[in-house]
Amino acid sequence: MNKVVMLSLLAAVMLTGCVSSEVRSFADNSEWAEMGNWDASHGYQKRSVEELEKLGAKDKVAQSDYMDAYKKGIDVYCNPMNGYAVGIKGLPYTGVCSDRKDGWIFYENYQSGLESGSVF
Repeated sequence: MNKVVMLSLLAAVMLTGCVSSEVRSFADNSEWAEMGNWDASHGYQKRSVEELEKLGAKDKVAQSDYMDAYKKGIDVYCNPMNGYAVGIKGLPYTGVCSDRKDGWIFYENYQSGLESGSVF
């Protein structure tokens, strides 16, 4: 179990640089919908209006583009069947599906995937 935790932490640290460059690229190009979809598809928490403003999304249209795309993307990410895929890859889970009706199924599938992935 400690091996899985350590590998997840190492992966998160390694991905931090990539996340920053992706987010910066979306912000620099005013691709707010793409950023929302990207955040959701990676299981990240939704950015606040304050965070979006700091990145350059100053107007309501840009913020709405992000929020709408995030909502659509998180609906796909939180599909219970995706939980297993996220887990088997050893990816971290931030709890973004926990407030959903079937969020517990996503989490159970995620745990199953983590356990299956640790066999290899």
